[in-house]
Amino acid sequence: MHNIWGGIYYSNNIARSTHRMHVNL
Repeated sequence: MHNIWGGIYYSNNIARSTHRMHVNL
């Protein structure tokens, strides 16, 4: 269960980082 939540958190973090990069560009 910890791995599942960790994967979700990691995916959300990547999505936010990518979104910020697109906004900055």
